[in-house]
Amino acid sequence: MSPSMAETACYPSNTLTPSRDPFANPPFTVSSGSLMASYAAAPNGGVSANAATMKNLSANGILANYSAASLPSGVGPPSTGSLQGAVTPSSCHNVFSNGNPLSAVLQATNGNSAAKAVNTPAVANGSSNGSMSTNAKVAIVCNSNGQDSQGNGLPVAAQPAENPQRPSLWFEEDLSESLRWSFGLKRILHTGASKYQEIALLDTEPFGWVLTLDKRMQSAEIDEWVYHECLVHPALLLHQGPRTVFIAGGGEGSTARECLMHKSIRKIVMCDIDEEVVKFCSTHLTVNKETFQSNKLELIIADAKAELERREDKFDVIIADLADPVECGPCYTLYCQGFYHDVVKPKLNTNGIFVTQAGPAGVLSHREVFTSIYNTLKTVFTYVVAYSAHVPSYCDVWGWVLASDQPLMNQMSSEEIDRRIAQRIKGGELRYLDGPTLYASTILNRTVRESLQNEKHVYTEETARFVYGQGRSVNSFTTH
Repeated sequence: MSPSMAETACYPSNTLTPSRDPFANPPFTVSSGSLMASYAAAPNGGVSANAATMKNLSANGILANYSAASLPSGVGPPSTGSLQGAVTPSSCHNVFSNGNPLSAVLQATNGNSAAKAVNTPAVANGSSNGSMSTNAKVAIVCNSNGQDSQGNGLPVAAQPAENPQRPSLWFEEDLSESLRWSFGLKRILHTGASKYQEIALLDTEPFGWVLTLDKRMQSAEIDEWVYHECLVHPALLLHQGPRTVFIAGGGEGSTARECLMHKSIRKIVMCDIDEEVVKFCSTHLTVNKETFQSNKLELIIADAKAELERREDKFDVIIADLADPVECGPCYTLYCQGFYHDVVKPKLNTNGIFVTQAGPAGVLSHREVFTSIYNTLKTVFTYVVAYSAHVPSYCDVWGWVLASDQPLMNQMSSEEIDRRIAQRIKGGELRYLDGPTLYASTILNRTVRESLQNEKHVYTEETARFVYGQGRSVNSFTTH
């Protein structure tokens, strides 16, 4: 794996990122990039240590920054010569209480992170040896080993205190220039790389096993079935009797797995450009082991567009289970009008149905590519249906688009969908979808619905839109 996969912190040295509520179970860490604690009155205006808590806190140190402008109503900033508060939010135990002297460093600044640190053993008695204005920031460093060669305290970022409830390894993904989300990892199971993308299989705290490509979330054990049921079953259930399916992408095997649940299916052609992803998933994702061994599955390693163009056979359903369209990624041309019009549509049998994943579809994210893909398909097919569902591991609502020259949803009731599920699906039911759920997924909120109605953009190679990020992305694994 590339060096960027190493477990190294990606944050500036003066910031920390806490896990969940860091005050829930002291010891805790505090973010200097966000206000994670507030001032509250302490007895006699003193600052001293609760021995049990500080024993843990002082082992590695703790850094807390506070802005006077952000203090709770009625609580003022520390005044000249005296630290007037104790670090304690209303939701946690007092970290500081009167009675036990604490050697600490008080850094008095006016937003100047380079201000001189002051060694203040007397801070427990209320003396700060420094002054602050009303817009000052305060950095309190409580540590036993964060000292320079002269024994003076240093305002250094604290390491997380030992707490078995907090992961120390994290996966991070940038959702935009100013929005990042992360989740705790138990371990990195496997990593690899192809000429197209980086591949990793992670064991995570909230989502179980997770597959990432170019360090972007692809699917998670805990909810991948939500995504794949929504991608596959609406098209197959709305078709009168699907027997043949072509899957563009789908290298992990889950899309083919869902197709094989339909008793009528006779042949599935799965075409993925990245052989390493297919090998990786067939080896490590044991949940799809039987899928890759099915004699109904024809696996082809090639460009899906070129493969469809060269084939003479047609299909009842074509499914585009592609990576999101990102700059420098391998898939964005398969969201273009030309691909839909010149390649997909001619390869559908009469009354055939096409479906594609269409990216994030939340209130804030739906205009990245979802509305454009929908509008582009409207220029090619007579009937087009957009639908969505919340996928927790994607940190958003997700969208899909159905397209056909035959009527889709209007000619079938939710009761008929339930009847088809009972008759057609092995086992007679699905985990997520049923008739009411399928119909509900097509009822979009007003914001998204009006955006779909008003969208004018047509997706072409020249006018392509992208979700945030790019191939070989900078998302990372970090230690906190």
